[in-house]
Amino acid sequence: MATHPLGDFTALATRLVSSCAERDFISMAERLLYLDPAHVDVFVYIHTPTAHLSIVGGYRSLYPPEDPHAIQREPSASQIAQVLAEVAR
Repeated sequence: MATHPLGDFTALATRLVSSCAERDFISMAERLLYLDPAHVDVFVYIHTPTAHLSIVGGYRSLYPPEDPHAIQREPSASQIAQVLAEVAR
């Protein structure tokens, strides 16, 4: 784990927020390396016209955009793969 110079957490916070806003995943990861993973959960939200996928740690949900309150079973790896295929570069 990288260490961050004490007293410069405002700069770390600014850079983390900026990298999230810019969707700069590499920069996000670099900023997160300064934090203790035991105290950080990363939330991933992927949206396509046909599905919304949320992942937080080991929890994941997948639901259709027209019914976001629908209770769904935990998605399988193949269902998640379909969503990822829709947003791949």
